Amino acid sequence: MVMIATLPKIFIANEIYYTSRDIGTLRDKLGVLNEENRELKSKLEQIRYQNQVIDNLR
Repeated sequence: MVMIATLPKIFIANEIYYTSRDIGTLRDKLGVLNEENRELKSKLEQIRYQNQVIDNLR
């Protein structure tokens, strides 16, 4: 009887642990993607500026 009562508690605790770990991993990936996004935006802005300069020289 005790075993039946503790199994759901163990299952729920495991689900919370693994879900929390997954959330942490996703947050790390989000941080990396945000940094890459900033770098790409900066590169895009540089390319746009170069194109404006080239267009003005024509």
